[in-house]
Amino acid sequence: MRNLEGETEHTLRRVPRQRRGHERVARILDAAARVFAEVGYEAATTHQIAERAGTAVGSLYQYFPDKRAIFAALEERHQQQVEAFHTRLESPEIAQLPLEQMIARMVQMSVRFFEDPAPRVMFLLYYSSPQLFERFDEDFIRQLVQRAGALLRARNPALEAKKVDVVAETFIQSFNHLLLVALRNPPERGAQLVQELQNLLIAYLRPYDQMPAADEPAASGLSERQRLALRWAAQQGELTIQRFEALCPGCSRRSLQRDLSHLVRSGWLQVSGQTNQRTYRPSIRQTRDNL
Repeated sequence: MRNLEGETEHTLRRVPRQRRGHERVARILDAAARVFAEVGYEAATTHQIAERAGTAVGSLYQYFPDKRAIFAALEERHQQQVEAFHTRLESPEIAQLPLEQMIARMVQMSVRFFEDPAPRVMFLLYYSSPQLFERFDEDFIRQLVQRAGALLRARNPALEAKKVDVVAETFIQSFNHLLLVALRNPPERGAQLVQELQNLLIAYLRPYDQMPAADEPAASGLSERQRLALRWAAQQGELTIQRFEALCPGCSRRSLQRDLSHLVRSGWLQVSGQTNQRTYRPSIRQTRDNL
């Protein structure tokens, strides 16, 4: 069971009930990440971690029986951070940008995310010592590939399913491994590699992408999410609220329904059917005007 501070009870020997206890656990985890980064997991000791956290080793043992338990809690916290990070990456505000802008935002956000020592060391350890991890494995990578595939399909519904899977895996593996190389290099060299990563991803994905380029005109007065709805309806012939939810993960149904209602009122879409079974189709205006 997850508590309010993002910890989970089964990774702790003793569950803190007061804010001071939560803060101490957070300091221990942050200190562990720094020690692991400096000396490696195998060489790290609980005494080093306690000293870096500014707490007595006895206080550390109140919450964690050993170094392995500390790592398990750090991994669990990292999983929560990664999930939240990918939710931000997949938001319509980013996923509906022209390709060059979308990739630039994704790369920049990833670099900022890994400026934090804890996510950074967990990412590096995953590739150097994968046996330490229980939550991050090939299944997790597969989930990332599937999420990338959903993004590709939303941007280019005409892309064949088999091609989507191959392109999505190439995208994720290239992103992760080249970012790993950048993080392992000194800052100046790392920044150069990050720029090349961005260039490579844009060049690779461009043939598979059908979103408008940065200099294409947009439908006047419409949000990126509303434009996505219009493109899908135009390419597929129709759109449902269920499909719109799949295209915009993390968005509430109510906000998506408001978008569709606005498009109907503005004459972009025509609607038929009952509530939650409605079908939205392109109107005469959409076929006439430039999106």
